[in-house]
Amino acid sequence: LDQARMFKRMHPILYTSVIGACGRAREHERALRHLRRLRDDLGRADVFAFTAALDACARAGDYASAEGILAQMAEDRVRPNLRTYRAVARAAAAAASNRRASGRPASVS
Repeated sequence: LDQARMFKRMHPILYTSVIGACGRAREHERALRHLRRLRDDLGRADVFAFTAALDACARAGDYASAEGILAQMAEDRVRPNLRTYRAVARAAAAAASNRRASGRPASVS
């Protein structure tokens, strides 16, 4: 991404690819940073970039961040698709499973 930025050839597909790779590598915080950079550099993200970030949150069981991403989508007026909702549901299920495994009460707000 830094080389693409240097040549001023930023494209949402580049960001989406990097966000997806971070999610698959179980580095959801890095994926979220790239989503923020995309929004800073290009003004807004598309449904594919948001969904890639939600997939990263689902893999990490980070439902709180998934809720924040949904709020960003609404702010940017990006319509979620079926895959988007599926990723949010997986994030909620993973978060509840993590809470049960740690002995904490499972309450998803």
